Amino acid sequence: MNGSNKRILICLNSLGIGGVETDCLTQIKEYARRNYEVYVLAGKGIYVENIEKLSNVHFIEFDYEHKNGIELVKIEFVADILKKHNINLVYIHKLECILSVFPACILSNIPYIAYLHMGILNTYDWYLGNLNITKTFLKAYFQNAYKIIGIAKQTIEENIKLFDIEEEKYKLIPNSIDFKEFCNNKLQENYSNKLLLITRLDKDKGNGVKNAIKFFKEYKNYKSDVTMDIIGDGAEKDKIEKEIQNQGLNIKLLGPKNNVSEFIKDYDIILGVGRCIQEAIAMRKLGIIVGYDNFNGPVIYENIVDVAKTNFSGRGLPKKDYKETIKWLKDLTSDQLKEIIDKNYNWLYENRNIENNIYEVKNITDAKENAENLNYSDLLKLLFEEIGNIQRKYNKDVKNAWDVKESTEDFYLNREKWDKNQLQEKDKQISELRKEIEELKKLKTDKSIKLLEKIKRFIKK
Repeated sequence: MNGSNKRILICLNSLGIGGVETDCLTQIKEYARRNYEVYVLAGKGIYVENIEKLSNVHFIEFDYEHKNGIELVKIEFVADILKKHNINLVYIHKLECILSVFPACILSNIPYIAYLHMGILNTYDWYLGNLNITKTFLKAYFQNAYKIIGIAKQTIEENIKLFDIEEEKYKLIPNSIDFKEFCNNKLQENYSNKLLLITRLDKDKGNGVKNAIKFFKEYKNYKSDVTMDIIGDGAEKDKIEKEIQNQGLNIKLLGPKNNVSEFIKDYDIILGVGRCIQEAIAMRKLGIIVGYDNFNGPVIYENIVDVAKTNFSGRGLPKKDYKETIKWLKDLTSDQLKEIIDKNYNWLYENRNIENNIYEVKNITDAKENAENLNYSDLLKLLFEEIGNIQRKYNKDVKNAWDVKESTEDFYLNREKWDKNQLQEKDKQISELRKEIEELKKLKTDKSIKLLEKIKRFIKK
């Protein structure tokens, strides 16, 4: 793309703490440097402040959650954004975005890039179950993308297997680092004294946090002056904090940070998975993977290629013993450490520099033609099927509501055994159920009719 064509929309559900969010921020900065006009459609989060400081970058707050299947008003909002800002290419980074953005792109003839940030097949199970979408709808999303970007070879292979989409549609572009931001050439004195864990404090990261705490506890038995802090936030924060207190460990929870590089430089060893390990290497620090499943130990030049294949997640790596890694650290000389740091840095700079790992469409005309030549008959059929799914969902909800109501009223026959408060509470329940049933019936009809009418209007245009 060139000139006035460089107007892109980047979509992700949140600008909060996380590897995907941080990678998106890195891409946004690089696109801005290349004189793109960048619009970011996302929920609020800690990185909003970073984005609003950038030239040529515009933040648009948006809630992607569809509580009742496809919500027309959200599709309309995105379509209006595409038109208002003359967007000519859309980058979709999270599956949470597709119910809003995919139909808007299709109906507005705007090409889009689909990103694959997940790494395991059963990841889709959650999305299919919780986003009220079907596998058919998800397959259509990938099939009609101008390009599918995978962050790892394994991710692409799994997606091909699951959705049976031609390999030519995919391109491998790993998560990368802005070396203008992450750069530090100094090794700390008394190296290995200060540990930093960088992670979301959510359930899916639970094993990683436990592995880090176990490692720290074991390490203190050998090196009493070692310290550990944690950067991050999430739903499990209170639980983790309590566990730290119960074990009598002096671990500081620093909360979420939008300037992680400023913290990394003050530590010796960085613990975590994924993005933070790359950032540690870029800052010339030793990275230790505390994986989703196991403790995987340090990243060294001999294993960095294998580790990188799964985006530094630790998946597929052998389990390491805590004591083995601690002994290795104790025996490590300063010259050996410097060699590891330098080799890791050089590999990362060559293979994970954002300047060489960002997707640009050279000819926007080709992408536009791809969007205009899609099979609208099949896509309309798909949208109709999703409407049917909505109807079936609400029919089920209505039936369940009636079943509850009937069982409640059966029990209601025994009212002579209840006191006044029980009677009042039961009357309230029945009243609420009746209201809910009527709302479900109305919603089922209104949603279907409105969506059908909107699709027809788009086609007529």
